Amino acid sequence: GKTINVTVAVYAWSTTADTLDLYYTANAASPSWTLIGSYKPTATGATTITKTYTLPSGTVQAVRGNFRYNGSASSCSTGSYDDHDDLVFATQ
Repeated sequence: GKTINVTVAVYAWSTTADTLDLYYTANAASPSWTLIGSYKPTATGATTITKTYTLPSGTVQAVRGNFRYNGSASSCSTGSYDDHDDLVFATQ
């Protein structure tokens, strides 16, 4: 139930067409991704996006960042310029 910050570094070509979709799962071994939100970068080039969310119950959790060019929110979009990465971490 603790609120944490998630900071994601991206390289944005556009502040209107690029979007970061942030997801979390309480069980990294068998993920069921829940959308935290979709966020546009405020600048082009190398930039960071920081958001907060409340940790659910679970001992090994994960956060996924899916960075996409156009399209709609997805935990694993397949566009030519899209990419996603996960961070798995233990909680007490």
